[in-house]
Amino acid sequence: MEQRQDILDVFHDDRFADLAVAQVYTILLDEGRYLGSERTMYRVLAANLEVRERRAQLMHPRYAAPELLATKPNQLWSWDITKLKASTAWSYFYLYVIIDVFSRCVVGWMVAPDESATLAEKLIAETYELHGIEPGQLTIHADRGSSMRSKLVAQLLADLGVTKTHSRPHVSNDNPFSESACPVAAREYRDYSLAGRSSCSITLRSCARSTGFTMCAAKPAAAVFARSSGWP
Repeated sequence: MEQRQDILDVFHDDRFADLAVAQVYTILLDEGRYLGSERTMYRVLAANLEVRERRAQLMHPRYAAPELLATKPNQLWSWDITKLKASTAWSYFYLYVIIDVFSRCVVGWMVAPDESATLAEKLIAETYELHGIEPGQLTIHADRGSSMRSKLVAQLLADLGVTKTHSRPHVSNDNPFSESACPVAAREYRDYSLAGRSSCSITLRSCARSTGFTMCAAKPAAAVFARSSGWP
């Protein structure tokens, strides 16, 4: 017990407060003092809960998992953006899809040459108007992509009276409805493209059949629907 207390007293000394065990052990040997091996010092410190990171560490907050419930249509939407390979090399398009979680309907979609918060804002606004959503009626869930968390989209949803929720950071399964539909859409588009008859509407309808979703009063946002030489 006396040896353990001597070891603790040494480590509690201001001279050794910021030093590692190996450094303290070496300094004591240089001074002609031997209180025990390095391993003994570690055991004594661990028994007194004094083996820990001495510096203040940044602790990331714990995010609660989103728990969303839809009891009727147009109460909860989920949306995402997926990348589609075009027919020309190094050319891609982006498919924006909004899904009604309760009815599994694709309520709005759009294809654009790039991923943009401005285009996402336009699509959400037109889909909101198309389905006659009232303020306070709708919740929209998305992952934490740049377009989803953009100020343009956030301000639009606030103006429309729509509640927005996001997935937790670094969690890939908090948006399962869109996450399951979009990869299927990309695969279906690729298969149809190889067959020489790809189109966005064919892709979405085939994706709907594969995932159990339906095309419910869904149409492309006409003002922002993209069409270029790279699109078959």
